[in-house]
Amino acid sequence: MSVPATRPLLVLGVLCNERRPRWRERLRSLYAPFADRVLVRYVLSSQFQRRHGLAADEVGVPVGRGSDQHCAHKMVGWWSIAQRWPADYYAKTDDDAMLDLPRLLHVLGALPASGLYGGILRYSSINERTLEGVCWASGAFGALRQRASPRENCAHTRGPIVFAEGPFVLMSSDVQAWVAPRLRLDERQRCHFEDLLLGREVALREELRLVNLGPLLAEPNVFSTRGAWLGVNGPLAHWTRSDEAFNRTVDEFRNASSLYPPRPVPKQQCAPWRDSFPRVREFPCCANWSLWEADAASKE
Repeated sequence: MSVPATRPLLVLGVLCNERRPRWRERLRSLYAPFADRVLVRYVLSSQFQRRHGLAADEVGVPVGRGSDQHCAHKMVGWWSIAQRWPADYYAKTDDDAMLDLPRLLHVLGALPASGLYGGILRYSSINERTLEGVCWASGAFGALRQRASPRENCAHTRGPIVFAEGPFVLMSSDVQAWVAPRLRLDERQRCHFEDLLLGREVALREELRLVNLGPLLAEPNVFSTRGAWLGVNGPLAHWTRSDEAFNRTVDEFRNASSLYPPRPVPKQQCAPWRDSFPRVREFPCCANWSLWEADAASKE
């Protein structure tokens, strides 16, 4: 698959399960119509690359031998090499997730062009000895309450740290270039904590525009934990593993496009984070960061 003749707006890295080539084929068909604006790279292990070779749109990155290291090490690998393909923005997603690119590309026009890191925001502390997350929370206040609770095992950990959650993590090109040389493989890195590990490095940046896309992306999981179909709530769908789930999601994306044509680019709500959340000073980062809140009305 060739590189677009013009510089893409977005380079998208899809972290893949080597045993699921069918998932990659489905995503290729979904994203192909937007190849002039979005360059997609499918991230696999270098071990797989040596054994089987790679397609033109696939890249291999070093991955440890542990069964629970692959997603963490692919995260490190992707963000370390993404700048090979010049673009305005870079993103990471998974091969069991689907993006409604027309809606997402529309929103990119409203986002800051530099200093950006965003997605669905979550909070956790981190045990620096094991690199595991503890005292997780969905909000900033909750993260501080977790650390203050004697029932939680937050003592001697670093935090809270804010991070963008898995199925869609977004950076502007300058932030990606800044974080890439800071990422290193570590045998302690584990799946489930990979997004926190990225947030741990981003937290060292003095100034940042933190973008909360939660109102736009909504609840991404299309299935409940009991397997009930929940439907597609926004331009991100997660756990689309079966062909049936994939096809239902494609149909819902198409219905959203016909029922809700693109609206004017939503207005930015951007201000120093400390203005709306003074206790951010208790975080080991973020004192000089700005917070950009997506308008929920732009979800459709």
